[in-house]
Amino acid sequence: MNGMARLKAGESLGKLVWPDVEDVISTTPKGDLDTILSTAKFAAENAIKNRYMLAPWLDDAIINRYDITYEPKPHYIVSHVRIEATRCPGVIAILANIVSLTTLLDMFKSVTKNVYISDIIMSGENYNIKEISVLSLPEEGVYIEAKEGDTFPLTINAEVPGAIGLQSVIVKEYDMLLIGDLWLEIVPDPIGMHMAKALNNASGTITDHAFLIRGIRK
Repeated sequence: MNGMARLKAGESLGKLVWPDVEDVISTTPKGDLDTILSTAKFAAENAIKNRYMLAPWLDDAIINRYDITYEPKPHYIVSHVRIEATRCPGVIAILANIVSLTTLLDMFKSVTKNVYISDIIMSGENYNIKEISVLSLPEEGVYIEAKEGDTFPLTINAEVPGAIGLQSVIVKEYDMLLIGDLWLEIVPDPIGMHMAKALNNASGTITDHAFLIRGIRK
């Protein structure tokens, strides 16, 4: 690594929580705890290596090192990602942590539906992430393809042609949506409704996982 490069450190913490069930870790059919955590760590490492596929708007960065650790508790697991990089280490850390936690979520929800991701924190900024249901997408209700900067009307509990329809969720300005490979930011439109603005060139379908990501400043 070039010794003239200036490194910055960024961290992200988050939890996978199962509040009502005991001994979830030993009852999941996905394997023992070490296997589950190894799988989540592998997914997070891939997210770091392929970060420009997940977030193409990221500035070019050289990563010096990263650490991914887990702390299991009786009713939750803490996922911790720390990155040293020349640019955007906190953003890279939170991308890896989202992938880590969603991988754990997929493994544990086979045991209990009451399992969720809680309070992702990035270097002093708090993020909540919630899996959401998509009712409709602009292309015949099932597909969306966008270029960076494209905007789409956003509706809640309603399917409107040409709009993104979401079910039973409250959206706020500057929230982000992740639908398939497409990242969108919620922006106001002139008549006081909400629009979704594409942050990258990508696509998604009605059957893809979708998430609402909300930043909460401390």
